[in-house]
Amino acid sequence: MCCYGYRLAAKLLQRLCHERECQNSVQEHQGIPILLSQLHCDNVNLLLPVLQCLIHLCANPEANKEIRQMGGIPTILALLRSGVKNIILAFLTSGVKT
Repeated sequence: MCCYGYRLAAKLLQRLCHERECQNSVQEHQGIPILLSQLHCDNVNLLLPVLQCLIHLCANPEANKEIRQMGGIPTILALLRSGVKNIILAFLTSGVKT
């Protein structure tokens, strides 16, 4: 799948993950490791919807635990240390609804 396809898939999941049923489905289908693996991408247009999916998933206690157990916290912290830090922080502080 091309980068554009990944971005569209991530944006769709971002919108769907508002609902608890979708959060459960993402977790059931091993979506959390897939989302976490995309955090290594340099494309901010992919990173932002992936991060928003993870934000929504963190509302689910089981998904929250899985994200932590799979090393999500160090991965996200490494992302903040990287060159995309300013772009992501600007987005997160811009008041855009997730």
